Amino acid sequence: MEIQQIAKVSQEFPERIMRIFLIIPSTKVSDTIVKPYNYTQSVHQIVENVDEVMRIDNEKMPFHKMLRLLVWR
Repeated sequence: MEIQQIAKVSQEFPERIMRIFLIIPSTKVSDTIVKPYNYTQSVHQIVENVDEVMRIDNEKMPFHKMLRLLVWR
């Protein structure tokens, strides 16, 4: 969900608790260099508009090795 959509939903429904699962990018798992940059640019806006943030470390996810097998190179 984009940050603008999150802000709009939180403004329209302030009585609801909004929870989001945020995956922290890793340079070891990802091939894209800009993912950590995009994460750091948007995380403060997400934290301001969301009540609960569940952070998940991308390196610790058990299926990242399986996904790497499925990517065509």
